[in-house]
Amino acid sequence: MEDFATARHDHPYATDGVVVRVDEWALQDQLGVTSKSPRWAIAYKYPAERKTTVLLDVLHQVGKTGKITPRAVMEPVILAGTKVTHATLHNYGQIRKKDIRLGDTIEVEKAGEIIPYVVGVVAAKRGSNAERIVPPASCPECDGTVEIEPPEGDPSQGGDAEFETVRRCVNPECPAQIREKLIWFAGRKQMDIDGLGESTVDQIRATALDQDDPKRAELGVPEECPVIPLNHFADVFELGQHRDALLTLNRMGEKKVDNLLAGIESAKSRGLARVLAGMGIRHVGSSTAKALARVFPDLESLLEAEVWRLMPNAFNTMSADRRKALSGSDAKMDDVYETGLGGGTAPVVHAYLHSPAARDTFRRLAECGVDLTSSDFRSRDSAIAGEAPDSPFTGKTVVLTGTLAHFERTGLSEILESLGARVSGSVSRNTDILIAGEKAGSKLAKAESLGVEVWDEAGLLDALPPEHRPS
Repeated sequence: MEDFATARHDHPYATDGVVVRVDEWALQDQLGVTSKSPRWAIAYKYPAERKTTVLLDVLHQVGKTGKITPRAVMEPVILAGTKVTHATLHNYGQIRKKDIRLGDTIEVEKAGEIIPYVVGVVAAKRGSNAERIVPPASCPECDGTVEIEPPEGDPSQGGDAEFETVRRCVNPECPAQIREKLIWFAGRKQMDIDGLGESTVDQIRATALDQDDPKRAELGVPEECPVIPLNHFADVFELGQHRDALLTLNRMGEKKVDNLLAGIESAKSRGLARVLAGMGIRHVGSSTAKALARVFPDLESLLEAEVWRLMPNAFNTMSADRRKALSGSDAKMDDVYETGLGGGTAPVVHAYLHSPAARDTFRRLAECGVDLTSSDFRSRDSAIAGEAPDSPFTGKTVVLTGTLAHFERTGLSEILESLGARVSGSVSRNTDILIAGEKAGSKLAKAESLGVEVWDEAGLLDALPPEHRPS
């Protein structure tokens, strides 16, 4: 294994470990298999390759929910076969804990052989010119107000900065947030608008820049192009009104523009789950959006639901007095919905859905002809009548981890949800089944520690109906 640790870097393909196995078939039969793997083989994963380089700068990037993430700019280094100039610093609390400073010699490696991140500092090589990294006091993009989460990470409130995990811009008009939200909204797993990718969003939004702004020319916006509004989800569905202006943009010929507009028209019928997932609402990913769409037939019924109806797990653990105080009646578990939201997240989601900004968004989307009903909805009466899918996944919370030989993760998630499962992204005490493929990592360890049932791919194939098994 030591020899291969060196030799593997000369192979024309990437490797991250070896499998040691018993070759003799008779011994393999004697050793047998577990539910997850054969006893006659074991995988050994090599430590990730680690290199040193110099930290030159830190970029403060703003995401779709306003989260500000520090990103390292480094002297170029070859890491796991590729040239790397940037790496994640995770958050400002981690920078403080590791005492990372500008000008430091840092150690970097690739998490899972994919994502470069800063491991730490080579303290012995620190020079006298090393500068502390100061988290932005205001948004680096719009100069808006920044909030620190959780509160114990806010030094202004007597907290310790080492506990800071999230620093967030709370300005809803922040241009960086708007850009990221639009790109997310148009993404394949959300509204799936072919042709409205990052470069197209940037080019269209550049039409609103001043004529003397150099970014106009950089992004291929001619002087004669008028402003094409693209600041809101509804603006996407009104781009058809600006076809002539779109045609003036560089690299936007008739075929490309017409394909874009056709993709936008098709997206109007995606339904409630895709719209909710695409809006970038905090705590509402695609799984939670689908869970909401399964229990509410349309947006109107979702907006009519009181907050306590959205948090089944928290409601289940409340005392009868607390339930009555919250609901105003002797509500039972039958009165709440399986949304996947908890006692901390449901109020945040409920408040957003009823905010003036969200109400305005829903109104404008409806005026554009966007379908806000749910094709995933299944009434409680139909479930009681036995119309729920008869499968081992019905009502189960399932988590996927590792690489599966026969399935792509998004496609498998959709299959499991069609069979009555709720697919979650993380393991908890509420997880019923973990499906573990190759290179399963921390999720598998956590599932085993919690006593969660673990299936390998063979067990999954046995449980799936024939029509959902690969041919």
